[in-house]
Amino acid sequence: MTSAAHRALLLAHPDTPGEWVWSIAADVQLEAGVLVCHYALHGEVNRLRVPAVRAGRRADELWQHTCFEVFAAAERGAGYYEFNFSPSLDWAAYHFDEYREGMTPASLARAAQRGFVEIHEHSVRCRFNDCRHMEEPGCAVRSAVMNNQIAPRRYESYRRLFRLYEKLAS
Repeated sequence: MTSAAHRALLLAHPDTPGEWVWSIAADVQLEAGVLVCHYALHGEVNRLRVPAVRAGRRADELWQHTCFEVFAAAERGAGYYEFNFSPSLDWAAYHFDEYREGMTPASLARAAQRGFVEIHEHSVRCRFNDCRHMEEPGCAVRSAVMNNQIAPRRYESYRRLFRLYEKLAS
């Protein structure tokens, strides 16, 4: 299922004006359980120092220079995630327990679980603490899907997101 796209026009904070960047447009849409973000920078782009595109890797402190950010939280539950994306294709992902407190590098595999509250709630009953809810024996999440306590479509969205996060982390 695809949701309608939401657009936000972002302007520089008055304390940090940029003479060559006038605005940034951000389009956000949920597509089959995956948050898709598109950014467009408006201004004199040829005057900006933009990092060269490379293979892309996890990198800290992207926020200190050139990156776009996404902050995401589940409707219920504590904390939130911050994702940083550089034009170089470098990226970062962090989990915060509360607003700007308790920052840790996000385990992307666990991020998928926390984004699905019903999966997170059942996961505490799994036989193994490191259960990924894919094929492991004694998985309470898979049992909940088979017993219609978790919607199969939600579980499939979780699995797709989990596999994507595993691919990004490798």
